[in-house]
Amino acid sequence: MDGLDTGFFFDLWDETEDARALWRGITENDEPAAVSSITLFEIARHGLVGRLDPSFAETITQRADIAYKQAPVDPTDVLNRGAPRA
Repeated sequence: MDGLDTGFFFDLWDETEDARALWRGITENDEPAAVSSITLFEIARHGLVGRLDPSFAETITQRADIAYKQAPVDPTDVLNRGAPRA
């Protein structure tokens, strides 16, 4: 499982190859991914203030339950499973 942070969505917007490949895996191959509610808040906020395209930010936050698991702020078990292992 991959954990997606705010930086990932900026990379996706910038269309970096790594982000696009990971996104294809999540959306086309149903690879599991998780995003925290804090990250969704940050994406929405960046859309409101113009750091991200507002429609892109809205799509990411509105479809959160379709593409990936949404992890609440308090429990960390989903995020820990998604964190990369060294």
